[in-house]
Amino acid sequence: MSDAAASEPVLLAHVAPFRLGSFAVRPATREVVTPDWREVLEPRVMQVLVALARAEGEVVGRDELTQSCWDGRVVSEDAINRVIARLRRLAEHGEGKGFTLETVTKVGYRLVVADEAEAPAAFAPDAAPLAPSPATPPAPRPTRRWLLLLAAITGLAVAAAVAVLLMTALPSGPDEAFMADFRRGEEAMNVGTADESAHGIALLQSVVERAPDYAPGWSSLALAYLISLEYVPPEAREGVARRADAAWRRAFELDPDDPAAHVARYVMTRFPDLASRDRAQQEVLCHAPEQRNMLLSRAGFLRQVGRFREAVDFSRRGAAADAASPRTRGSLGRTLVSAGLMEEADRVLDEAARLWPRNTSIFFTRVWVYFETGRPQRALAMLDDRAQWPAGVPVEDFAIYRAAAIALQTRTPEDIKTALDTFAATVPQGFGYAQNAMMIEAALGDVDAAFRTANALYRGEGIDISPMMFSPAQGQYAGDKRGALHVLFGTLTASMRADPRFGKLAADLGLMAYWRETGIRPDVCAAAVPPPFCAAIAAP
Repeated sequence: MSDAAASEPVLLAHVAPFRLGSFAVRPATREVVTPDWREVLEPRVMQVLVALARAEGEVVGRDELTQSCWDGRVVSEDAINRVIARLRRLAEHGEGKGFTLETVTKVGYRLVVADEAEAPAAFAPDAAPLAPSPATPPAPRPTRRWLLLLAAITGLAVAAAVAVLLMTALPSGPDEAFMADFRRGEEAMNVGTADESAHGIALLQSVVERAPDYAPGWSSLALAYLISLEYVPPEAREGVARRADAAWRRAFELDPDDPAAHVARYVMTRFPDLASRDRAQQEVLCHAPEQRNMLLSRAGFLRQVGRFREAVDFSRRGAAADAASPRTRGSLGRTLVSAGLMEEADRVLDEAARLWPRNTSIFFTRVWVYFETGRPQRALAMLDDRAQWPAGVPVEDFAIYRAAAIALQTRTPEDIKTALDTFAATVPQGFGYAQNAMMIEAALGDVDAAFRTANALYRGEGIDISPMMFSPAQGQYAGDKRGALHVLFGTLTASMRADPRFGKLAADLGLMAYWRETGIRPDVCAAAVPPPFCAAIAAP
């Protein structure tokens, strides 16, 4: 077992039931069971048991245990010793038929399974799960089996008995508290900050631990993991993606019709081309027509292929379903601008600024909308007002955008050169910086520089770009967002679309093949004087 695997966090709700000799272990409900005995362990004790079991007979060090079971926090020797002592008392119940714990001096601990030649593997996540214990906490809503049973039973006395049974089957404690955590977890994961994303994951993990058979909890947790990838370094993405994959699969096992599970499966699928992705999206929308993440995903895809007028409806519906997310509101504003709906865009963004006056996403969305709509003086007023600045953004970044605002307003050679030099220096620092630089270079007339940046951004040629989106202090990683395509269809990049090189760039990005296969051209091709590349779309 690798050091990375040994240190992987133990999330009890994600671990399938397994056996240790005569012991049946159910991590999600923290149970250890034999035919004539059952015990519920404390969460930390079960985490350590899982960590030792998944080592498959190898020694696990104390440092590895603190990483996987105590989130890497500094813990006392006594804390670990108490857990190990508790597990040894548990092992005594097996009378030699369960497991034993060996201490390897100054190294760690080794779990030895009794009768290993006859018993199932100590840690086999792919093995068939054990039958659920009668004490396993059920989902917070009756299962389909119970509903069918209710429909089949007649007679007042029997119906009353079943009603009592259903009431006692619900989890202990108020349902309102459970659902409040679930709703808050869903809201937090979509806010668009690292802290809220982590908070959303923690809440949803709590939900599935309390109700392991609640499909919406698992599917929402899968989406929360996928959304959190924006804040995960490249070397850690695989582990988070594995958890997301396990979560949506669990949701599908529980309820094949769960809308969010269909969305999570779609997000995790790699498609060979844009047309395949388009078809898959439309299929998922049949299963999840009002699921907010799917609505936003559809809007994002339509923007990527230049279909902004169609994206507006999905953006509006997504914003209505996700009213607590400033990022969703900002995305709607920019979509409206690209679709030419200026008055509505201003209303949406003004309201968003009132609700979230110092939110990073809203602040910079407004700055760029002012750039795109020929109002750089309004962007400059925002950038000069330090009281409006969002927290967590390096001070020098405001100077970068200020240089663009001045150049777009004055159009003097000196100001244009200052802005171009300033943005060119930011390209290696992150994909978000590079995307912004390309737009400003095109808007200020340096089309050659814009295509050089585009080559780095989309083709990985020339300039080596950091995997970040913006500054390390902001903690956003580009991941699958490298080289967003929607900016190629905005007003700032019009000079690139008028250039013969744009058709080749669009072909390399799969856009020309998509437009030809679907027969749907981007909105910019409906202009009175369409860009030259539009004529090539019909060509074989």
